[in-house]
Amino acid sequence: MDRIVMYSDDEKQYRECVSCGYKDEMRFVTPPRELETRVNTTAEQRQQEVRPVRLMDPLKDSKH
Repeated sequence: MDRIVMYSDDEKQYRECVSCGYKDEMRFVTPPRELETRVNTTAEQRQQEVRPVRLMDPLKDSKH
């Protein structure tokens, strides 16, 4: 049976098998930041992004 020892420093995590001497190291990865959606933004942020919509009369520019 393998015996694995794990330890870490500020930027890497190490794994080492005591039985066979195999060593492995992994860098700590920062998790990706969450994408902004309508669900996870605050009401104040949504209000700042409000833009007026100009409606056009379809009959006014019609050539039929």
